[in-house]
Amino acid sequence: MREMLGPSGAAVDPIQAFRSHWNLDGTQEVRLRLLCHKDVRYVMRHYDGTRPLEQVMEEAKPKAALKGLAEGAAPSFPSGSKAIGRYYRLEIIDPTTDAVVFGDANLSFALNLARHRKALGHVGRIIATTFENLEQLGGRLSLVNGELSESQLEL
Repeated sequence: MREMLGPSGAAVDPIQAFRSHWNLDGTQEVRLRLLCHKDVRYVMRHYDGTRPLEQVMEEAKPKAALKGLAEGAAPSFPSGSKAIGRYYRLEIIDPTTDAVVFGDANLSFALNLARHRKALGHVGRIIATTFENLEQLGGRLSLVNGELSESQLEL
């Protein structure tokens, strides 16, 4: 209900809300969206309207990741707007826990889950099982662009 009363009357991501709060123009919003996650978080935390936004964005680049805040939350993720949106959402899977996938035929789902969790900075292991025997699985692995090999599978 609050989003309906917000800036655009529709769903609003954190960067749109920041733009509305500080009355920024469209070009400044575009520049914010091009920053990595760490830099977007820095700007959102340190911008107070007294200095130009561009100055705070330049100041953010050499800074290290924010200590104690979102450590391991993909600080250098290239699309800061996507990562910041995920950061403010409820995470279903804790970043430090393990995940298990049962019966993934060619292990493509497990591979995509691993990529997704790695991009978000998750450190838990992923354990995947398949009902295929080694010969069938070897034939199917070529369908995953050769990214998995028998040496990478723990059997």
